[in-house]
Amino acid sequence: MKVTKCVWQYHNKKNEFEPVFDYFKYCANEAIRIGIEKNLTSKFNLHYQLYHILRLDSQFHCKYVYGALECAASKLKLYKKIIKKKPDAKKPHVSTNHLIMDNMSYKIDQDIIRIPTEPEKYVFIKLTKYVLEKIRNMKLGQITITIDKLIISYSKEIPVHKSTNFLGIDRNLNNLTTCDSSGDYIIHDLANAQKIITLYGIVKSKFKRNDVRIRKRIFQKW
Repeated sequence: MKVTKCVWQYHNKKNEFEPVFDYFKYCANEAIRIGIEKNLTSKFNLHYQLYHILRLDSQFHCKYVYGALECAASKLKLYKKIIKKKPDAKKPHVSTNHLIMDNMSYKIDQDIIRIPTEPEKYVFIKLTKYVLEKIRNMKLGQITITIDKLIISYSKEIPVHKSTNFLGIDRNLNNLTTCDSSGDYIIHDLANAQKIITLYGIVKSKFKRNDVRIRKRIFQKW
């Protein structure tokens, strides 16, 4: 079975990513605005309507538009569900500085990841030993960049273990019942424990002194 996981590390390239953060937020918010106006929620429809507009006279790498449209599409789908129950819900808006890039946009060479910002212009981040160990021989996915973190998603195969037996647990107020696949069951009587809980709740409610330390000592005594 294939599962997707993430690993992250800190970086100190905030100043180099700052202009791209602003461009990414602009693209995502513009896509959200037009998506609401034209009732678009699909990433492909947003791409068809907006890609050429967002790329016009832009100096940044085209892959950031793809990431921004993906971000906008997810927020639009969630917004569409919310307004069915709450018509006056606040419109979504991207305000957090972050970037999303697919696995075809960046390159890892030994312990350095190369991330494009503009055509033929890159930011280089040295990966930690922990990150390198986690992603070694794994299929890499998209990356997310915040003002101080680099997050890399990856997928891995894990073995599936078939269950040979099952155990069911039923918890009620005064008893606990366990039953396995063979039909054997055990009933645990919790009536006395519930009585103690109720009694101590009554005792505690009678404490008048508003001092946590004294209340704790008295409660332990009783």
